[in-house]
Amino acid sequence: MKFGVVYEKGAEPHFRVVYWDWNGPELSAKYGMESRCVIEGWLPQLGMWAIDEWADMHHSQLEQAWEDSRAGRTPAAIAPLE
Repeated sequence: MKFGVVYEKGAEPHFRVVYWDWNGPELSAKYGMESRCVIEGWLPQLGMWAIDEWADMHHSQLEQAWEDSRAGRTPAAIAPLE
């Protein structure tokens, strides 16, 4: 899975998720940082579990990344889910 925070004017704070496994197509979705759910696209349940865990672990970093993107700054890297 890959995660990325990209500011979109007028949008709920969110990050993009790109999910793939060896048996299926690549999927992408927007995940709301406040609503804690997929706001666009679709991901399998296993992917949702991993995203929820990662977002919980990095909540403050995600908020800072959103603010940095909104201000036109490059967000700092956030550690992947291991």
